[in-house]
Amino acid sequence: MNCVIRLFFLAVLTLAGLAPAWAAQKAALVIGNGAYRSVTPLVNPPNDAADMAASLGRIGYAVTLVRDGDLQAMNDGLRAFLRDADHADSVVIFYSGHGVQVKGRNYLIPVSAKISDELDLDTQALSLDKLLELVDSAAPKVKIVILDSCRDNPLTRTLVRGAGTRGLARIDLDASSAKGTLIAFSTAPGSVAQDGSGRNSPFTTALLAHMETPGLDIRQMFGQVRADVDQSTQGGQTPWVNEAIIGSFAMAGTVENPQPVKTIAVEPQVQVQTQPPVEAQSPIAFQAPADQAQTPIQPTFPPTDQSGLQQQASLDQGNAERSPEQQVSPSFPCNGQLNPTEGAICNNANLATLDQTMVAAYNVTYGALPKEMQAKLKANQSEWRGQRDNCGSDVTCIGNSYQQRLGFLQNILAQVSAAVRVPPSFPCNGRLNPSERAICQNADLARLDQALSTAFKTRFRSLPTYLQSQLTDNQAAWRATRDRCGAQVSCLQAAYMQRLAYLQSGQ
Repeated sequence: MNCVIRLFFLAVLTLAGLAPAWAAQKAALVIGNGAYRSVTPLVNPPNDAADMAASLGRIGYAVTLVRDGDLQAMNDGLRAFLRDADHADSVVIFYSGHGVQVKGRNYLIPVSAKISDELDLDTQALSLDKLLELVDSAAPKVKIVILDSCRDNPLTRTLVRGAGTRGLARIDLDASSAKGTLIAFSTAPGSVAQDGSGRNSPFTTALLAHMETPGLDIRQMFGQVRADVDQSTQGGQTPWVNEAIIGSFAMAGTVENPQPVKTIAVEPQVQVQTQPPVEAQSPIAFQAPADQAQTPIQPTFPPTDQSGLQQQASLDQGNAERSPEQQVSPSFPCNGQLNPTEGAICNNANLATLDQTMVAAYNVTYGALPKEMQAKLKANQSEWRGQRDNCGSDVTCIGNSYQQRLGFLQNILAQVSAAVRVPPSFPCNGRLNPSERAICQNADLARLDQALSTAFKTRFRSLPTYLQSQLTDNQAAWRATRDRCGAQVSCLQAAYMQRLAYLQSGQ
């Protein structure tokens, strides 16, 4: 919007007596990037962003949401947000995903970024300094920047001359623009934050628990967030805040008008899990076997004990009783123009869960293949999607299509997985117990741990909220049982196999 148009609308609103309402608005930009194609993907940021956007909307912020955005989508979201933020009473910027520091400057990484050296940063990443400069130019009264982006730097080896090895760099507020500003990191500068094993990261989980409390001063709010994160990570992560807000300020008032969330459209892209290139032992033909429809997708591990089965029955019952508001979402957004098949998937929790499971299997398979084979799989995936859409809204047909595709992807992965070194779901540095060290040192155990992490998150997302905490507690209890194995590989393998069977039995 150019200056002439802006002044024209200001004059019209002033004459209509609406200018004060415009000036009193609250605006937010929320970005969550997880489906990275050239660096390690993250599971939780898209969930973090969706939940934060909904929460901010409920307390009166006009929210612009970008999930799994490339640089263009992030810039489009920033432009839309700046239009809302012009002279607002308060603005919030929330980012969850990979961030990198180079020579003291911070960059937010789009899912499309493929950075080979430092020169690529200015063209393939969003400079946090530039973002803050643009927000300052909008002159809001209060600026709140929340960065859940301190995961370990995925570009350290590429940017060895300038990259910080851990987390993001400290941001010191400039005296000319410090007034009314608060910047919050999910962990201390130079440290690494956790992505979390549930739906959200530990930091975002704590934020969501306190942000909507009416009248809670923002300093007290972040104090409670810090305490929650310290407890949930057992002292491993400490959020950090730098602020210059004058007087008291509460994000949530006693009475607010809920605001809708504007979602920036993002072109569908392939989500890639980065793995070392492998040599295929023989050419892989991307054709589904003729008897694939008769191949059931069932767990291949021994059943768990009776108590586990009883608890699983409880989870399944809750899953069946979900209301429409608790339906699990598929891997694609359910707004905008949908074909009949996509509409059926969005309206059916079982199909949505199958879609998430298939996408996870596709990502693992794609990442395990050498580059020359990835293009073939991508093209084959597009062909399959067209065949799936021939089902229209026939739920049985769609379900069979997904089951066949899962079997096909499993067959492809079986041909290359033996040659792929897969890290476990947790970092292998720092203090580890004997079981964790054994998992880090054994490729088969590491692969089992990754598979278990994926199965847990898929199962967690399929449950209503009141059963998610039950599953999380059950997972923690299982982990304690696993650790009794010490470094005994056969014991650890049995523990993982039984847990996988338990988590997968409801799918």
